[in-house]
Amino acid sequence: MSLLRARPDGPPRLPRSERVRSAHALHPGVALSALVVLLLLVAAIWPGIFTGQDPIEGNPADAFAGSSAAHILGTDQLGRDLFSRIIHGTIYSLSLGVGASLIGLIGGIILGVLAGYSRGIWDRVITRALDVLLAFPEVLVALLTITILGPGQWSLLWAVGLGRIPGAARLVRTQVLQIRGSGFIRSGIALGLSPARLVLRHVVPNSLGPVLVHAVIGVGVCIIFGAALSFLGLGAVPPTPEWGLMLSEARQYLSIAPWIAIWPGVFITLTVISVTVTGRWLQQRFISKRSSL
Repeated sequence: MSLLRARPDGPPRLPRSERVRSAHALHPGVALSALVVLLLLVAAIWPGIFTGQDPIEGNPADAFAGSSAAHILGTDQLGRDLFSRIIHGTIYSLSLGVGASLIGLIGGIILGVLAGYSRGIWDRVITRALDVLLAFPEVLVALLTITILGPGQWSLLWAVGLGRIPGAARLVRTQVLQIRGSGFIRSGIALGLSPARLVLRHVVPNSLGPVLVHAVIGVGVCIIFGAALSFLGLGAVPPTPEWGLMLSEARQYLSIAPWIAIWPGVFITLTVISVTVTGRWLQQRFISKRSSL
């Protein structure tokens, strides 16, 4: 028997079980992206596995050295090993991406649940405030935050994280509104369960699925914003081996040593693509799982 089912209004389609299996399949591109993310996590936690050279100290005599056995990716303007600086800089970029995404997730959950479950005046006030914030680009919100807090790594973390809150809050509010009208919530209200218990035991856990996927995909966005702001001198300070700062320092040496800028850019791009592809795959799995229920 053929697996394809004829449709009167379109081409044949696979049965639901086959579509779910296809969505859950780990394609080579996704597997490669997940492997890259795993290696980046290992590099962030245990950089000594990949390199034993100091990312801060350099030898001026080795400045602008090309790729060699001693320096795989060459050296920078101060003779520091570029590969070592990129590996040790992984912790800064991933910490910024994950930390800022968590700030957006936690803030979004608090505001989204408060607006979606309480309704009334709280819902109107929070929704209008979110609409205003969503009208501004996240980069503009981040710049305003850094202007208030001052430049630095922690200021950069909060600046990027605060910009992620409005989008996460709108998503949480939508999920909470759907769950709030479900039968088990009405049954809990009829049984006299307190609002706090309903929210913590039922509303929040059942609304986390798409929000967590949104947060995973947002890690890549946060890494790009963080690198861009560090490039402008609003994040990490020298001699921190942060990828965006490394790009900024390499600008004036592009004509004589382009690899100083190329390799940090490659790692930023590779990290963002890998995290985004992995997050999209998780999103497809979540959607297909919900559609199969």
